[in-house]
Amino acid sequence: MPTRKQNAIARKMESRVEALENEITEVCAALATMETVVKTNHESLITKPPWRRW
Repeated sequence: MPTRKQNAIARKMESRVEALENEITEVCAALATMETVVKTNHESLITKPPWRRW
C-alpha cells in the first residue's frame, strides 16, 4: 500500500507528464502548420518564380 508521500509524488509526476503531453501536442501542431506553409511557399516558388514578372 503506497504511503501518502508516495501518492503525493505520483500525483505531482502525473501532472508533469500531462503538462509535457500538452506541450508536445502544441509543438506537433506548430510543426504541422509550418510544414503546410513551407509546402505552399515551395509550390508558389516553383510555379511562379519571384524574379519573373508574369
